[in-house]
Amino acid sequence: MTKLLTRLRRIRRKYFGFFSFDVPKKFFTRAFWAGIKRKVLREPSWLIRDVAVALAVAIVVSQATITAQEGIDDRRSQREQDAATLLADQSAEAGRRQATLAIQLQNQSFVRERSGPEFVDRPFQGLDLEDMELAGLTLNGANFQEASLRSTNFRQTLLRGADFSEAHVDSSTSFKWAFLDGVTMAGIRGELHLVDAYAPSAWLVKVTFARLSNVDLSFAILNGADLRAAEMKDVRLEGACYDSETKWPADFTPPPSGKQSVCSDKYLEVNLKTPKHNLWGLEPLG
Repeated sequence: MTKLLTRLRRIRRKYFGFFSFDVPKKFFTRAFWAGIKRKVLREPSWLIRDVAVALAVAIVVSQATITAQEGIDDRRSQREQDAATLLADQSAEAGRRQATLAIQLQNQSFVRERSGPEFVDRPFQGLDLEDMELAGLTLNGANFQEASLRSTNFRQTLLRGADFSEAHVDSSTSFKWAFLDGVTMAGIRGELHLVDAYAPSAWLVKVTFARLSNVDLSFAILNGADLRAAEMKDVRLEGACYDSETKWPADFTPPPSGKQSVCSDKYLEVNLKTPKHNLWGLEPLG
């Protein structure tokens, strides 16, 4: 230690002679450092305490950061799983829509192939024809029983004697300028809109009407029909049959019911089973 002190003094004189550089000898004694060690162990200094506190805070903050990051990762993973599930569901739904559309287009072609003036078998019962274009066809005597006809367009279509019993329709199903004389729509499902249609002698038993405008329903069968929501604007009801269960708009007074021989419950009960003939002695419609 003495040699080290002597060497330091030589260095001072050689390079830093203009400074006063006297190092106390006690800094180089074992007793001095032993005392420092005992004091530190007996009474830790503020530096050691602060280091300990900082270390504890760092541990807490690190743990909180790790926990928060794990939560973020879990939420990100959940979002990614949800996005993947949604994408898969959308893909599956798109696939189902494409398959449904393919079936509907095939059904549309099947119907169009059987359009013509001749009376042929037209078995369209139960077909899915939603949103299909069937305007301007000749489909007299066609069987649309229980078919899905929501938003189907029958504009200017000849449907004399066709059977729509329990078919599914909605407000977008169009029969505008269609020929519906002698059709059967008994128990049709959905609200029927008839605008600018020709439907004399139509069987409209228990049909719910949402709109009737410029429609010929002369000699039609309206037993149990619900017309309370219909506008009843320019509707021809000459000779139409109805009964006590037929519901009319509150401000509408219906004309007298048709011929007793035709509108009697017994006659209708028998002929509702085969409604595709004309009740008034005309030639068969289908």
